[in-house]
Amino acid sequence: MVVSAVAPRSGKAGTQVTIDGSGFAQGAAVRFKDTTAAGPITVKSPTRIIATVVPSRLPDPETVDVTVTVGVTTSPAGPAGEFMSRSAGEALDRWPREHPRRHGSR
Repeated sequence: MVVSAVAPRSGKAGTQVTIDGSGFAQGAAVRFKDTTAAGPITVKSPTRIIATVVPSRLPDPETVDVTVTVGVTTSPAGPAGEFMSRSAGEALDRWPREHPRRHGSR
């Protein structure tokens, strides 16, 4: 079993992530680093799974490995299965510095 791609490559809690690879089956478990994906995991086919990033359990920001487990077999970690976790406020925290005129600063 292999994870060959994740999309999107980054996101916050609640982001739905499409995982492409091979060897997937019903009953698969998805983990982002050491944290199990939130909610139901949808196995679309033996090559595609949809999973949701769990709220507030991932380090921020950090690139984590996405792995899939079916039975006792877990996909190996690797660059194709990396996901960058972000907090919900990360983009908002940068907004005033990057766009000062839109927030009343002159």
